[in-house]
This record gives sequence, C-alpha cells and structure tokens, in this order.
Amino acid sequence: MIMETSSRRPPLEPVLPLINVVFLLLIFFMLAGQLAKSPSVSVDTPLSQSANGPEARDKLLLVLQQDGQWFAEDNDTALTEATLQDYLSERPEGAEVRLLADAGVTMTTLRERLEILQGLGVEQVRLVTRNDGVIQERLANAGETATDSPLFTLINHQTLWAEFKVFPGQRSQVQPGLSVHIEHNNHTHESQITHISSLSGGAPFVLARAALSNENNDMAPGDLVNGLIDVEKIEVPLVVDNRALQDIRDWKVVFIKVGDSYEIRPLGLGRSDGRFTEVLDGLNPGDHYVVENSYLIKADIEKSGASHDH
Repeated sequence: MIMETSSRRPPLEPVLPLINVVFLLLIFFMLAGQLAKSPSVSVDTPLSQSANGPEARDKLLLVLQQDGQWFAEDNDTALTEATLQDYLSERPEGAEVRLLADAGVTMTTLRERLEILQGLGVEQVRLVTRNDGVIQERLANAGETATDSPLFTLINHQTLWAEFKVFPGQRSQVQPGLSVHIEHNNHTHESQITHISSLSGGAPFVLARAALSNENNDMAPGDLVNGLIDVEKIEVPLVVDNRALQDIRDWKVVFIKVGDSYEIRPLGLGRSDGRFTEVLDGLNPGDHYVVENSYLIKADIEKSGASHDH
C-alpha cells in the first residue's frame, strides 16, 4: 500500500536503513537505584614513577596496609625496623616522610608505626591519601588523644557507586560482570556489575553495585538512577527499532520511504528486549523505515480512511 505524503508536512526523519549484519537482542531487568559514595579500597603497594628521580631522595613514602604490614614505595617486600633504618639512612637528614595508610588501619596500629618512626629519629610524618579529596567532616581536634575512632571523613566524588536492589526473583540472573546501562538525567552511562552484597538486618534484597566515573561532577551521592542490566544476549539476523512500530488493524507495521511516499509494511515479529524487536519477515536489509514521528503517518492514514467513509 502506498500513501502520498502531505505537501504541508516536511519529510519525517530520521529514516533508518537496515543493513545486513547480525544484531544483538539484550534481554534485561530494569531496576531503580541510587548513587552512593565510592567506598575505600585496600591499598596495594604502589610503584612510584619518581622513585629514582632527584626529588625522591628528599622524600620517603611508606604504605601501611590494613594487616599492619608496611612497604616502601619502590619495594614490595614488607619492612622491618632494620630495613626501614636503611631507607632512612639513604635520605638526607630531615627528609620528608609520608605515610599512606589503608582506610581499614586502626589508630592503634597507626600509633605503633608512628612511634617506631619517632624511635628512628623521624620528627615529623605527613599523612597522605592516594587520591585527591575534600575533608567532609573533622572528628578530632588538635591536642586530643587519638583512639581507634576516625579522625576525618575524606570524600572523593570522581567515582561513585550505583546501587540497585535485587530481589529474590531476579537474584539468579543478576551476576557480577554483567553490563548495565545507567540512566541519569537523560544521559546513559555504561558500566558493569562489580559485586553483589547482602545487607544486615534481614533485608529482602541484595545490592548490586556498579562503578560510575563522575569526572564532570554532574552526579552526586543520593541521586536516583535507573539501571538496565543485560542478563542475556541473543544473536538475531534483523531487528527493528520499537519506536517505528505502529498498530494498523491487526498488524504491526512500519512505514518504508519510497521517494516522496511511504509504504505500509506489515511485519512478522519475534523476540523483543523492549528497545528492539526481531524481524522474522516483512523487511529486508537495505530498507529504510521511519523511526521518529511515525505516528503522524498513521494519523494521516486513519484520517484519510475516515474521510473515505463519508
């Protein structure tokens, strides 16, 4: 069936061509979630690019892990007092000592290490973090006796977590490593489920977490997001954009552009992921079909049919 377009309406675009490739249908769960601060992670022994540079001789970076072991920045062997003394003796007198402590290190462990450094003649130690951040909360004041309670809360919003509640009926299909498309303020961010954790207190769901880069600072902890988690990928020969599909009589149709006219093309359809649907028959690779505003063509057809009935 061919229908002439109205001269009053500009051509309806975009028109998508079907190309002869294999498409993927992505079967997914849509989950509501929210953004959370990126949690602290264990500190791995770093290798400094400036360890052998001229500035490195005036500074010594020590890395203190949660298990109490500490390392020099250019060595992956745990330090003893003797080897630490050797490192200090290689530096000029008064060389700056920096201590990078894992977030899980207790104040007791930190105090013990500071006392060791003091016993080796180090008068001042600068505590540093791996990444830049902002002190959100100060929990201690100068002169107070430090305990195992936190001294500061340091935040960095360059990386956030998207957290999604996964209920028992979905749990078997949502696994770490699955791709997730995260929608936030009309933008889609691509990520992966990194881990799934249970909550204390008998919560009826688990949390699936995915890391998000926030380099543009357009997201904040507490923002609400939607997540589309790909739980299955199916190869099909041909798909159609669901925005193009219209109902006419008992058919699912698309409109094929033929010159200045549009042809109604009934389709045989298969599986769908909500965004694209498998085409079994009715379309061929290379056909151009209307996607956006296809409902306007349908309205013209219905209007034309109604006028012919009078």
